[in-house]
Amino acid sequence: PGLHVSSDMPREPGRMPAPTITSLRAEAGDPATSPSRLGQLARASPELALAVAGNPSATPKLLARLARAADPQLREAVCLHPRTPPRVVFRLAVDMPEVFAQTELARTFYRPGRGGAPQTGVVRRLLAREHLPLAWVDALLAHPHPSARVALAERHDLPHAALLRLADDPSPHVRRTIAARDDLSSAQIAAFVVDPAARVREQVGERGDLDPAHVAALAVDADPSVRRAVAQRPDLPPALAEPLLRDPDVWVRTALARNPACPEPLLLAFTAADDRWIDDALLANPATPPEALARIAPRAAARLTYVLFSDRMLVAHPRITADIVATVLRAAPPRIRADLICDARPLALATMLELAADPDEWIPFHLSFRPDLPEAVLVRQFEHPHPIARRGAVRRPRAPAWLIARGAADPSPIVRSSVAENPAASPALLAGLSRDPDARVRAEVAKHTRDSGLLQRLAEDPSDQVLCNVAYNPRTPEDLARRLREHPAVRARNIYW
Repeated sequence: PGLHVSSDMPREPGRMPAPTITSLRAEAGDPATSPSRLGQLARASPELALAVAGNPSATPKLLARLARAADPQLREAVCLHPRTPPRVVFRLAVDMPEVFAQTELARTFYRPGRGGAPQTGVVRRLLAREHLPLAWVDALLAHPHPSARVALAERHDLPHAALLRLADDPSPHVRRTIAARDDLSSAQIAAFVVDPAARVREQVGERGDLDPAHVAALAVDADPSVRRAVAQRPDLPPALAEPLLRDPDVWVRTALARNPACPEPLLLAFTAADDRWIDDALLANPATPPEALARIAPRAAARLTYVLFSDRMLVAHPRITADIVATVLRAAPPRIRADLICDARPLALATMLELAADPDEWIPFHLSFRPDLPEAVLVRQFEHPHPIARRGAVRRPRAPAWLIARGAADPSPIVRSSVAENPAASPALLAGLSRDPDARVRAEVAKHTRDSGLLQRLAEDPSDQVLCNVAYNPRTPEDLARRLREHPAVRARNIYW
């Protein structure tokens, strides 16, 4: 805009010659060209904008505007320009780290008077490179923000000199990151053991290559987080475990109770304290002996929060016994007992028979979901006075045929509908249930039957629920299903639900 570039055609007499592209390119690269003229030339064409980006007199404001161009060659020239604002260079460095490595900012990253340091997100994107230039390492070692130095400390290709400098970094976050590395020398680990920051000592306490002397020193540390890191070590010496048993901090004791390396006598000693956190830790410890499980089982099962917030290791513990499971289920309230039935690993026949006759109908119903129920338990369950319990017995596909047949004649429609759901129900039973006086039973037959003749007859049922199930049964003929889906009662039911 505002420029007219002429060609080599003859011009009219009396008119000034229009500037050629060659002269405009020379003007765009001339340091003596005014800033306003450079802006006008940069808007003329991409070729002239590229020439302006190489002009040493281009203003920072103009370069920041050119950095938003779509041309990658133009943005590369802006990134290399010495007058480009640092914030613009850092933004361009994310997309072109190789070009950024050639700039002056890449050798300093931070220099007072040049606009400050790049944001941590930019630093992390630059550190994602596979090979990091040494100049970047030297610059990032002096970065003012600790998170940038933490990102540098996480790299596994750090030079040894940079590793030593980061090990003495004033920020505990940086030293903690270095303390977690696998390439530390024994002298560096020993220095971190006496680090003034507790977070660094805690990180060292989690290392697997600590000397016994260092472990003993951290076990008596003044900070409980450091002692907790020692208490959960898989190689914890028994001599250090006993003092940690009497630690004043509950989380140190909890970490020790959860540690499989804790000696069994100490795990038994933990059961003397009626503490829910200690009990949950013992339940989560696969090495807890059965004697300890028997002591904490009743009080753990009596807590509603155990089911809501724990990992339910009580009845699924690898060292649990059938007698302990029976004790737990007797001590637990009905709400917890119903949830623990399916999780219990060993369950004796006597316990199953006792649960099948439980006064709470939901206990035998939940029991029916166990895959290891024998026929005697199903018979006891079917003798329950509540239909919910009997429903659990007849819904099982592996239930005996005579029990399913008795369920089809049960006085409760809940039980009869469960028989209709059972894939082991015979066609004769389904045909009889299709004439049941309760619409819920007929609806379950219409939903599960595979007999096309039975579906044809149920298509004349007065219940909209039965008609809807026939319409959406995969075995229903397509023309019949299409006709039923347009039925007013079916459409009204679908809209309602």
